[in-house]
Amino acid sequence: MKTNTTSITSYGDITKKTTDQVVVNGKMVAQRLGKTAWEVYINHQLVINDEEGTTMHNANYVRVDGVLTYSNAVNAFITDAYTASERESALRKGILNAEDEDYVEFNNFAEGVKKAVEWLKK
Repeated sequence: MKTNTTSITSYGDITKKTTDQVVVNGKMVAQRLGKTAWEVYINHQLVINDEEGTTMHNANYVRVDGVLTYSNAVNAFITDAYTASERESALRKGILNAEDEDYVEFNNFAEGVKKAVEWLKK
């Protein structure tokens, strides 16, 4: 099976914003789920299966309850990926050793999320 995966950047300026969705660089990055919740998408990928002739769009997403803000979105992705004890452990290890593998992995994930939802600051 031959499959091609292409990452699609969702960084940059908002190209379309309505009361129900936000689009950055032609990709929907947020969609309203009723009156008090949003679904936010990062790490968009286009997956093409040449043998089956299928195309899929993949993305990581979380639900953000309440107001859609930069800090709420970052917090939602981090708390979805790491339990409270995993976050605390990684941060404590980082205090003792900034090169600790768990801390570096956690920090890289957090920085990637912050960059991916930077459009919320604009």
